Amino acid sequence: MLTDEMESLPVFLKGIPDPRRAQGRRHPLPTVLAIATGAVLCGMKGFKAISDWADSLGQKARKSFGCRRKNGQYVVPSEYVLRDCLTRVDPKALDNAMQEWSKVHGKQDESIAIDGKTMKNAIDEQGHQTHIMSAIGHETKECYTQIKVGTLPPKGDEQAKRTNEIGMAIPLLEAIPDISGKTITTDALLTQRKFADYIVGRGGDYCFTVKDNQPKLREDINLFFQDRQEPDFIITDPPDHGRYVA
Repeated sequence: MLTDEMESLPVFLKGIPDPRRAQGRRHPLPTVLAIATGAVLCGMKGFKAISDWADSLGQKARKSFGCRRKNGQYVVPSEYVLRDCLTRVDPKALDNAMQEWSKVHGKQDESIAIDGKTMKNAIDEQGHQTHIMSAIGHETKECYTQIKVGTLPPKGDEQAKRTNEIGMAIPLLEAIPDISGKTITTDALLTQRKFADYIVGRGGDYCFTVKDNQPKLREDINLFFQDRQEPDFIITDPPDHGRYVA
């Protein structure tokens, strides 16, 4: 990370409420979150890896992150402090702050993909698996936000999954402050008029897949293209992509 990126992280994170008691705080929350963010951006996974990355920082980098001084040296938060803050911080507030930081320092996404996944290793007391829906940038691969849409038995309940995802699609995008000018892509499940109207109402565009869950719409599309002439040109990606764009 560049120095200006390190220095700006705590600035963007300073508005996030601190879940800790005021008594005994040694490291400012923006500094703790900034270090954790820097570690994750550099590929660290897990609290131990984040802590090791923090320990490896030089004095100049520690100063850039806003670390406190002790005995003439800048000190980083311990693994316990990192874990405590990251497990208790408001995730929505953190998401919003990081989105604002990304607008200044990160790549910009022209499109956002919405997709739902069942978490195989996230099992609750009833033995059900957590199902989440995420919004991922096409270009940056950044997870803008994600939301839990319910839990499913190990073998899954496809009808419950479909119903929950449709109902949570709009609340998912509500967590993203600005989608104007961006194209929202989804699978056929979310090809719904209400969702399309919502996206357009916020200044976005959409690219939906149409399958048999929308038979009338699919019939209309087939009718529109039945007399289509040969394309003027065809663009082909490298063969390993297996794509042909007319």
